[in-house]
Amino acid sequence: MRSNVHEKVIPLVPKRYDWLIFKTNIQTPFQVDVLSLLLKEHTDITEWTIDLEDEDHVFRVKATTGLKVEEIISLGGIVGFQIQPL
Repeated sequence: MRSNVHEKVIPLVPKRYDWLIFKTNIQTPFQVDVLSLLLKEHTDITEWTIDLEDEDHVFRVKATTGLKVEEIISLGGIVGFQIQPL
């Protein structure tokens, strides 16, 4: 018996990611913990690092291509972090 039901198959398309790189004023492990709490809920961010030993305290964010640089800057600004694109 043949079914007249037609199923549409939607292929899974992997998300595209970019690394966004910033200079920050984040200097302490406590500040990194605060940043972590802010980033934890952001679904577009998959990974991030911050180098406290670098003179620019470089902050790297791996995120979907839909995330805007301005969103990261604003997010950090909520708690007084200065975040600038490199």
